[in-house]
Amino acid sequence: MLRSTQPLSHADSPARFAARDRASPCADVLAASDAPWTSLLGQLEHDFYHLPGYVTTCAQPLQGEAIAFHIEDDGNHFFLPMIVRALPDFGDRELQGWRDASSPYGYPGPIIAIGDRGSAAGSMFPARAIDALLERMHELKILTAFVRFHPLLNTPPDPFAAAGELIQHGRTVSLDLRLPAEQIWR
Repeated sequence: MLRSTQPLSHADSPARFAARDRASPCADVLAASDAPWTSLLGQLEHDFYHLPGYVTTCAQPLQGEAIAFHIEDDGNHFFLPMIVRALPDFGDRELQGWRDASSPYGYPGPIIAIGDRGSAAGSMFPARAIDALLERMHELKILTAFVRFHPLLNTPPDPFAAAGELIQHGRTVSLDLRLPAEQIWR
């Protein structure tokens, strides 16, 4: 397996990607050991699947690197934990150094937090963030990404559908176990 000699989160200095268009949001790449990963989650609605320790635990048996992409623009946030791995040697020199990315097992899905949902900037943010994400992935030579959505975080699917194929494998049922049993079984 081809492996990068340098982790993605430290592949450039600084790790922040400078977008060509100053009006475009920038995509940060965070390592699991980076303090901003945990502090960002303190500001965002998230699940344990987003925690750096969980992503690292999932990455280890895959010989991958736990990273998170974070895009902030005008008080809006996009956060996506991923496991990045080198592509196997397919015998094609053009693919050497390229990687794939996938969500850790479970429902780590992208978190999109819009500060002002009624604003034009807020409504455009998901598409702009995905554009910044794709640009950053290309810069890091990430060829493919498999992203699992979290069923309870209400991530808008349309901006993702514009960037790739979405497949729904079925519905997820959740129960509020704080409710009395008679309400749950209605």
